[in-house]
Amino acid sequence: MQLTTALIYKSSYGSVGTGQDQFTDPRDISTDSSYAYVTDNGNHRVIRLNIEENGSLSFKDQFMGTGKADPGKVVLSDLTEINGVATDGYYTYFCETGKNRIIMTGDVAKKVEWNELAQFGVTSVAANDSSHLNSPMGITNSGAYFYVADRGNNRIVMLDQELAYYKCSPAGLYTSPTDLYYNETGLYAIDTNGLSLSTNEVQSKSVNRALTSLKGVCGYDSINLLVTRLNTIRWINGITLNDIKPAITITGLVTPATLNAPTGLVTNGVDVFVCDTGNNRVIKFKIDKSIPGNHKLVYVSQYSQSVTGPKYISLSPDFIYFTNGGVYNNIVKLDLNLNFIAKYPDPGALSNPTGIASFGQYCLSSESGKHRIVKSGISKFAGEIGVENSSDDSDVGHSNHSLGLITNEDAAVSLPLVMYEKSGVIYHRMAKDEDATVFDLQVSDFNGTQHALASKGANIYVAYADSGQIKFSTTSTGKTFTSPVLASGTYIGCSNPSITVDKDNFICIAWESAGKISYNRSTLPVNQEANATSPSLFAGANIKQFDCIADGVYSQVSLASARETTTVHAVWIVTKDGFSTVKYGRGDSFSTITDKKTFESGASDSVMSPKVATGAANQLYIVWTGLDMQTDIKYVASIDAGTNFENVKTINTLKVGYQKNPSLTVGLDEFGKDVAMVVWESTSNLTFNDEDIYFTKSSSGIFEASTRINTKVQSRAQTKPSIYSTPDGLITFASWRDSSKSDSDRDVYCARFTDVSIYQLKGVYTSQIVNLGTHVSEFGKISWVDDTQAKKSTYIYLNTRLCPDDGYGNPDTGSWSQWSSNYKTPNVDIQMNEEYSGMSPNLFENQYIQYKATIVTRNKTITPNMYKVILNFIRSGDSPS
Repeated sequence: MQLTTALIYKSSYGSVGTGQDQFTDPRDISTDSSYAYVTDNGNHRVIRLNIEENGSLSFKDQFMGTGKADPGKVVLSDLTEINGVATDGYYTYFCETGKNRIIMTGDVAKKVEWNELAQFGVTSVAANDSSHLNSPMGITNSGAYFYVADRGNNRIVMLDQELAYYKCSPAGLYTSPTDLYYNETGLYAIDTNGLSLSTNEVQSKSVNRALTSLKGVCGYDSINLLVTRLNTIRWINGITLNDIKPAITITGLVTPATLNAPTGLVTNGVDVFVCDTGNNRVIKFKIDKSIPGNHKLVYVSQYSQSVTGPKYISLSPDFIYFTNGGVYNNIVKLDLNLNFIAKYPDPGALSNPTGIASFGQYCLSSESGKHRIVKSGISKFAGEIGVENSSDDSDVGHSNHSLGLITNEDAAVSLPLVMYEKSGVIYHRMAKDEDATVFDLQVSDFNGTQHALASKGANIYVAYADSGQIKFSTTSTGKTFTSPVLASGTYIGCSNPSITVDKDNFICIAWESAGKISYNRSTLPVNQEANATSPSLFAGANIKQFDCIADGVYSQVSLASARETTTVHAVWIVTKDGFSTVKYGRGDSFSTITDKKTFESGASDSVMSPKVATGAANQLYIVWTGLDMQTDIKYVASIDAGTNFENVKTINTLKVGYQKNPSLTVGLDEFGKDVAMVVWESTSNLTFNDEDIYFTKSSSGIFEASTRINTKVQSRAQTKPSIYSTPDGLITFASWRDSSKSDSDRDVYCARFTDVSIYQLKGVYTSQIVNLGTHVSEFGKISWVDDTQAKKSTYIYLNTRLCPDDGYGNPDTGSWSQWSSNYKTPNVDIQMNEEYSGMSPNLFENQYIQYKATIVTRNKTITPNMYKVILNFIRSGDSPS
């Protein structure tokens, strides 16, 4: 290789050692567009480094190494020789010479965080009332409610799914309850009186069996139970609570060969997992039912690394969780083969963790030492990065449009861009990858205040207010925005813009001025930056006012373009005499936006903040702050482009406090249906100083439970949220303003939606090198067969590259052309890079081609199929082949 430019020193990174920023015997390095990957052989790990714009390097994360585990098949002690490393943008590959293998690792389902999401009980305060606990122990989930063994208060407490108090057992019914299990029969509880069954939400006991020294209880099948007592496991009838077998036979158990004070246990009907508390281990048994009435538990394996006094255990379809005591005091997550996955917290410790219940992607655990129940797990939104967290005071955009996504279809990535304002200057930062855990450096864009963003494909568009004028700019790189152009003509006193882009890439911008709403449509489509700076892009003669007859002050406008027509939809507020009304209207390139529908009227501090978004076909969605119990989030949908609407509904499940200031976006779910996603502020009162950001979504009209998404920072006010999704729903981000420091030092945060049901899962197949033979003069079309039309949550695209002969009848693999752009549909022309085509220099030499297929699904249960790839080409003087 010959360098055409001189190498210039930029920066260095690391030193000798074992720390995060150190290396011991680094062997190889590889890069993609955002990161450098280094094999740190002596420390048994691969390090990923951020590549900053100025060339400096910083630590991002690591694969394996001390204290880091892989949920797959890689064991730290196996990493004896790590040499070559490479990346294809999706996965990282490295050679493990000592084991004669190549390891592939990467973000198949994206790394997310195990966050503390909620709690019940006042931390470190024990009391006996409807908001406190005292040394809680076991937990079980009925589906609608959680039951908590509130041992110190001699009661069982019921909590709803948001950990709000529902009811508790009457005084005297239970004495120091420790473990619980729920099934369709009712709630089983262990306390100092023995084992009991309640069938009426712990208001009385229908069956009670006096039996001392009981520790743990779980279901064995649909009727019967398993319980631990002393050093045995009992098989008990779940109706009568009588023994079926006082001690199940255990075979094959080793080191030691007997149980020692086992506590919690759980089963999936095939295996039984037991916390062998006195032996400091978790054991997996296989159930042997070969002899009816004389079942056995056959030892399979055990987990004992860094385990002290494990007590209670819970099971999900893929994992088990157990409480770990002693010096560790944490929750350990294992797969069903007892391989370590994670621990919580990491690092750190809880205060005497006892009971645990897993449900979905969450865990509920009893932190007995702090008298509380903690909900933790995979947050709906992960990352929670301070995009702007300096000492400067920052603000987000108008109409909750501070967030956009730039989508590179060839690279199949969508990167969030967050815009904010500080002291009359508008800035932005763009994420370095889809995880959005690292952002590029802050860029100063223009002087201005209120702003709004819109996104489409590789472009982000902004409208902003500057000295009473509305201006427009765009970016297709996320690095810098184009020189702004005036959109508001001779209008003065303009503020609070909203912006949208239609199917033909025409821009529509609306704003407030003199109590009315005006708007302007671009004279040119803006699908490239060159068009965006034309002085005639927005003509003053094209400015129109909303054609509305309602009397009052018009404000709070929100625009959304239809995806398949030129219609522009709008919602806004009309205020008169202290009362506000939510209005909806629409227009297109030929007609003025006209008032079509009124939704709600009420006091101006209770009816506000409407937002509109469009979905596939003619579907339309609107949200706003309205009146219900207090202020709540109202929602309405239309399936015929706004001609008719469904009934208005309240979508937040929070029954206390004030809900306000929603933001709305629409993507697709795993079945190709529209999914409406909404974020908003929730506060306990109207003093506006304790808000949190909540989220819900629906693809059926029934919205899921409201979930708080600011999990790391919860003090004081989190406000003005934005949410934006790519139209296919694969990538969704939210941002918001954070006032946890003070009202004069507000920050801006961003997080990624992590619901695995609409997570993009990718697979890449690369073909072998295909020898086309000699006399190849021209290429035709590439075609294939797939079933993505029948599987709406999937899609496939292909790429090709060409390679000449090395003169000896072999492919010259050092002369590959670049991969083509994406072939999104079959039967399209095979592309060639004219500058560097990879074509053989003469017809008498062989020509080679290779293709790769990228297969994508939004639903991990659905995989597209592809077959019969055909590459057409012409030999000199021949017919197409």
